[in-house]
Amino acid sequence: WYFQQYDYAFDSLQNKGAVIDTVSGFKSVRDFGFNASMNTKIYGTFLFSKGPIKAIRHMVTPRASFNYRPDFGNEFWGYYQNFTDTLGNELYYNRYSGFIYGSPGRGSNGSISLNLDNNLEAKISARGDTTGKVNKVKILERFNLSTNYNLASQDGYNWNVLRLTAQSSLFKKKLRLSYQGQFDPYSYNADGERQPILAWRQDQGFVVHRSSQFSASTSLKSNRQKSREAITLEQGAGSFTKGDIDFYQYDGLVSMRQDWDIRLNYDLRFLTKVEPGDSLSNAPLFINEFAAHSISVSGSYRPTDNWSLNYKTGVDLADRSIAFTNINAVRDLHCWEMKFTWVPFGSTRSYLVGINLKSQQFRQVKAQRRRTAVDF
Repeated sequence: WYFQQYDYAFDSLQNKGAVIDTVSGFKSVRDFGFNASMNTKIYGTFLFSKGPIKAIRHMVTPRASFNYRPDFGNEFWGYYQNFTDTLGNELYYNRYSGFIYGSPGRGSNGSISLNLDNNLEAKISARGDTTGKVNKVKILERFNLSTNYNLASQDGYNWNVLRLTAQSSLFKKKLRLSYQGQFDPYSYNADGERQPILAWRQDQGFVVHRSSQFSASTSLKSNRQKSREAITLEQGAGSFTKGDIDFYQYDGLVSMRQDWDIRLNYDLRFLTKVEPGDSLSNAPLFINEFAAHSISVSGSYRPTDNWSLNYKTGVDLADRSIAFTNINAVRDLHCWEMKFTWVPFGSTRSYLVGINLKSQQFRQVKAQRRRTAVDF
């Protein structure tokens, strides 16, 4: 609430701009908006009397949300006054400019968001089971469609891009698959320029593909079982006794840990470029091209308790070249730690050999030798 407001008068004759007058009285200023959302779940089940597949269930989860904030710059609210100067420019003046709480900003905004999520599962008879036991298998973990409609857009592009996301897994979740795509609901003219006309009205399909990304990943790892080769003091433990802190670091005591893991990832991305078409067809050209196509490998290996090795490499299938490769090795030396880092290929090829204290307080106590690409 305020007890006064500014009243503006535009002096167009003397070209002095707005003349401000302070008007006393009880005035109120409000800022508000509207929000609403709804969602539900729809189930469909298909039963099978023959075969190992007993049932397939499709679950659909539609969601919709709405938000709106009015334009408080409209004269209806009385928070702003607008004038047109001698050059035809429209000017807006805030009647509560500089007041302690100010006033709402100009311009409205509002949108409707739509989201459709899908899930597909199957019930399959357990192999070799005669008791009627079934296993639940996810065929499609997620298949999502989403977009939104801008209620306040002034350029005619009210619809946002349509986004599609899909996820699934195979072989008891050992292989994970995912897809992401973007599709434009608007059409393109003969010059390859986007225009505020829906694609289906120009016979360019329901939507125009713009980008897609497909990836597949899997990982393998050891059982991480640790065993030690037992020795006795009589076999040469030297001066160490079983109570000494270095007893289990005796050189003859070899760890057979051999922990390892490996991760594989395949990535494919392609874009649709829109270019001008020929004069005869009077339609644009849609050209698909690879943005990325690669296979990457990463993992770690621990041959003993004191040694660890990490690596990352890959192949760029689009350029037919080796991707960024990095190898790191670490050796635990009781209170000290030795490191080796090697980048064997590319413009960033380098290596680093160093040794430092393990304690956080003394990690700056170290010795290193580093060589980069310019040193080779």
